[in-house]
Amino acid sequence: KRTMPDTHPSIYVEIYGEPLMSVADSSFVGEVVELAGFDNIFSDLPRAYSRISPEDILTANPEYILIMYPDVERKQIISRKGWQEINAVKNDNILLGSEIDADLLVRATPRSLEGVKKLRKILNEKK
Repeated sequence: KRTMPDTHPSIYVEIYGEPLMSVADSSFVGEVVELAGFDNIFSDLPRAYSRISPEDILTANPEYILIMYPDVERKQIISRKGWQEINAVKNDNILLGSEIDADLLVRATPRSLEGVKKLRKILNEKK
């Protein structure tokens, strides 16, 4: 029997890098991340998809980082100013969209459940 983790690790979801943009819980991606068992650090943004500041990410210190757009490498994320202090970077909990098939997380289709399952599996493996 599969179970959800007792705690909900924090996650930063980046949907765009220039400028930095994330998702609120009211967005489809936010709902998928929540269903998978994560706690979105930007749950209460003014819009479903909003610009955010790097300082807010550093302050929130997420346990996971999920990059939703293609053509970004792990080393680009790690080399951002101050990001070496973020728990997700320290523990190599950086999830790239290319590795987990971000298409499963951004479109409301029956396949979205596959995306939720992939994220849950990541959580269960890190326990």
